[in-house]
Amino acid sequence: IEPIEPIEPIEPIEPTFEQPAANDDAFGTLNADDYAAEFPYGDTSDFDNIEAVENDDFQTISDLPMLQDIPEAETPIEEEINDSVEEEEPKAKEYVPTENALEPNSFEDFIGQTHIVKRLSEEVAVARISGLKHIDNILLLGNKGLGKSALMKIIAKELGVKYEYIDCTGFAAGGRGEINNFHEFMLRIINQNQPVVIGFDEIHALPDKIQDRLLTLLQNQKYSYLEKGVTHNLDMPEFTFVGATTDYDVLREPLKDRCSNLTFTMEDYTRDELSQILCNKFAALGFEARGEVLECCVNRFRSSLRDIKAIVMGIRTKAILAGTKVVTVEMAESYFKDRGLDAIGLNKKELEILNAIKNDPKGVVSEDTLAGRVYLDVKIFKTIYEPYLNKIGFIATTSRGRELTQRALDYLNYGYYDFGNGYYIGTNPRDDEEQE
Repeated sequence: IEPIEPIEPIEPIEPTFEQPAANDDAFGTLNADDYAAEFPYGDTSDFDNIEAVENDDFQTISDLPMLQDIPEAETPIEEEINDSVEEEEPKAKEYVPTENALEPNSFEDFIGQTHIVKRLSEEVAVARISGLKHIDNILLLGNKGLGKSALMKIIAKELGVKYEYIDCTGFAAGGRGEINNFHEFMLRIINQNQPVVIGFDEIHALPDKIQDRLLTLLQNQKYSYLEKGVTHNLDMPEFTFVGATTDYDVLREPLKDRCSNLTFTMEDYTRDELSQILCNKFAALGFEARGEVLECCVNRFRSSLRDIKAIVMGIRTKAILAGTKVVTVEMAESYFKDRGLDAIGLNKKELEILNAIKNDPKGVVSEDTLAGRVYLDVKIFKTIYEPYLNKIGFIATTSRGRELTQRALDYLNYGYYDFGNGYYIGTNPRDDEEQE
């Protein structure tokens, strides 16, 4: 390989402009011909009307004739950049009332419980195709106020049949009188000879003797009973059983088995679903509630849809007294203050319970001692107050007693509470620690 000859360095090109003498004008005399001579490839269009300019005619470079027509930026670049990175405060989502806002009349109107509605819609569709007026036995599990009764009615409306409702707690005694009342109820429905959906609310309260009578009905669509030593079997071919319970474990196993195909657990409603339900309830009464009002209400919601009715009626009173149809956050906050509810819906007694544990030197208090400190009967504490505090993760039960969780301490000390799915109030104290 032959060696590469070194390249000679290129000498720098000296500028062609002559430096003006000390007594010359600072910028010299410039015209189009001079510019073209020095820069043969330049654009001289800007210099067509320029004549010699004396130094005294301008003070800065911006005074040059060719620069005077350039508009100044309305907003400095730095301000534009700052404006673009500034984060806007998050706005509450707005909701529009749906049809049939007062009460849902179909599966489409029903808000929430989509896993249940989907299955039931399919069962009803198959019944229609088959020319039937009934579907398989249904069992709904869940806490009170999740919409079990409303769903029962909708099933009947979708099938286009009569709806009958029975509160099973009225038969809990299980005496002869209760059994006879139940028997008369069933005979009345059978004698009507119409397709029917029967909703058995709190079915776990039915005594075993009555549950036994239902087994043949659920298995063979025949109501069986014994009278004067004779067994009677009455046909109920177009009958749909819908049982609702808050205590699934108490139900007899044969009854559970006959509902295994369509047994559902009702779930808690999401914030979005609750906001839509609230919006519908306000609209049904002729009031408008914006997103920030709905958010304020949902923050204090517990679990039962019955809470929604109470909230709507209470805030409605504030709006009527104010002479307006538009509900404001101030009205909502005033209503919750009157009810003694804090930012996340805790009442005065619940806050007393939490602070009694917090202020204990050991940080752990037995249930008997805790109930005594807040002047509650132990049974009332365990059945009314403790379940919700456990549900939101504020109290932990240990072998030594009740103690507060970190979640509870964050709320009591810093006002921070995370509702989940990006919704929270206050400032997370661990965020500050990470920044430090």
